[in-house]
Amino acid sequence: MRTTIHCRRIVCLGALSIALAAAGTTPLLHAQAARPASYPPAEIAVTFEHLNSNTLPAGCGCFGLNGGSATFALRPRLSHLAGIFDFGVVHTGDITASNYTLTIVTFMVGARYLLYTQPRRLQPYLQAAIGGAHSAGTLVEGYGAAGVSPGAGFAGSIGGGLDVRIGRRFAIRAIEADYLATTFSNGVNNHQNNLRLDAGVVLHF
Repeated sequence: MRTTIHCRRIVCLGALSIALAAAGTTPLLHAQAARPASYPPAEIAVTFEHLNSNTLPAGCGCFGLNGGSATFALRPRLSHLAGIFDFGVVHTGDITASNYTLTIVTFMVGARYLLYTQPRRLQPYLQAAIGGAHSAGTLVEGYGAAGVSPGAGFAGSIGGGLDVRIGRRFAIRAIEADYLATTFSNGVNNHQNNLRLDAGVVLHF
């Protein structure tokens, strides 16, 4: 009889331990493991883009270009990393007193690191990309006087941003800020330091 009662106590204690684990630790571990999967694996972002640049390195000569960009991101399951492809076009027609025009096209590939936070509707990220850029406009044509030479050059960016999810399929890209380097010939150092700012909408699928 005592052996039977003792066995029953062991069984009850074991059942209670399993129940407590199922109610507490196990779901927590499962939630932590599955957390990245709650974020969609692919997205397309369409954003307004502002680029702050300059003509020659001597002095600022700063000016702004406005346009848009489209970014495609693909993230493997349960990963914090995503591959990205970014395409952007910006333009201005008011550079210096001569009203030079300039259009810059960038196309880059890179990687993004997703930072999962609470509340989960906020998704900050860091990213870096490399690729090419192309320039056109009267500033390019007037290279000998005050501009950059025509043709393609290297482009590389590093920065980050913040998305605010408003549903399973949509998010608002509240801000993305990147340092963008280009290597158009300018007769001095053939290098430009640009600040790129983006904001827009994101479609998850």
